[in-house]
Amino acid sequence: MMEEHNFNFANCRGQSYDNAANMSGIYNGLQAKIKEISPLAYWIPCAAHSLNLVGEHAAGSCKASRNFFSLLQDIYVFFSISTARWGILMKHLTGPSVKRLSTTRWSARYEACNSMNQNWKEVVAALSEIDERDRSKTGSEAKGLKIKLTSLETAIMFAVWSPILERFDKVSEAIQKVGIGIDEVVLYYESLVDYILGLRDQFDRFEERAKINSGFEKYRSEERRATTRTVPADETRVGHTALSGRENFRVGVYLVIIDYLIRELNQRKNCYKGFAAKFSFLLKLQSISSEELKVAVTNLISSFPQDLDEKLHDECLHFKSYLAQLEQPPKTLHEMSTFIRSDKSLVQVFPYIDITIRMFLCTFATNCSAERSFSALKRILSYLRSSMSQERLNSLAVLCIEAELLKKLDFEAVLQQFAEKKARRKPLLV
Repeated sequence: MMEEHNFNFANCRGQSYDNAANMSGIYNGLQAKIKEISPLAYWIPCAAHSLNLVGEHAAGSCKASRNFFSLLQDIYVFFSISTARWGILMKHLTGPSVKRLSTTRWSARYEACNSMNQNWKEVVAALSEIDERDRSKTGSEAKGLKIKLTSLETAIMFAVWSPILERFDKVSEAIQKVGIGIDEVVLYYESLVDYILGLRDQFDRFEERAKINSGFEKYRSEERRATTRTVPADETRVGHTALSGRENFRVGVYLVIIDYLIRELNQRKNCYKGFAAKFSFLLKLQSISSEELKVAVTNLISSFPQDLDEKLHDECLHFKSYLAQLEQPPKTLHEMSTFIRSDKSLVQVFPYIDITIRMFLCTFATNCSAERSFSALKRILSYLRSSMSQERLNSLAVLCIEAELLKKLDFEAVLQQFAEKKARRKPLLV
């Protein structure tokens, strides 16, 4: 299709997809196939998809975390599968209803976690009522969910995951903007890393909040009888340390989740930071030394030898002096590009700087807005309209994708022409 539309891959300097192997594979993925044609087309993973993977890996880091999210889904399924159970739940709820876990947007699980955090006691009351009323399998299921829900460990998981998922959800929305740049993505990821690092010594705060919300003071592991183990003749208990229920949960669950989040965020951030570092010297022209500038320009030219040459260094020195004369110099690369291209004479004076900034800005940081257009096909081609022809489906998809442009059109002439063509009634001769 690209060849049919005369798309020149030699001019491609950036590509961005999600993290699926058929797209991001370094050997047989789409990004590898395009790099065979255009080696300078750097691949950048979608920042929003990467953030989803960060949360998904952290949620599966330990058994307690996996069981927690499974419990959230089980509670939603238990109530939503029956109108009678849902009516009992609505009778007790005072805040938002329980939500299901999103299968596509992991950060959107904040809604499910937050609703349960606000209605924890109400959900427990609804499960207790169903348990007392129904003596069949339904009552047993309600009792089982209630037992899992009524523990200090579960209350702490609610207290921990609610603020973390809220921050992830806000950042996910921010990095899905159409005009987002890779430098902004790096700042968002670094802010999340600093935020999670700050939570590492905040376990006491979450524990206190969980005790207030749930009313439990002891961990479930402390209420059970301690297990004993027969020591063989060739072993000894010297040096064996038995952790309390609190320390066992803090070390084995809380710190594991926090460390997984930090590790995954740093790993994903380095991919964007490494690419953004090639161009970051343009934002430091007024403070960077001549030697540092020369090294940065040389590294950038070696990465894009077909687009840049040694003249870029002289332009940077000239542009540095030019910016020093401005009262309010541009602060971001996007503002710098707008500033240069607003005046054709500036483009002629600083052509290589203009090329450098455009290469950076044309490299996608996220592709969610493009994928969202294809998600509209589910609304267009429903199961009831499965016989729709390909031509009509393509036409409706274009109308849905270009909805903003469609709303500005005048439909009167189109409707009149359509009505005249489709009119089947013949006027009667008088």
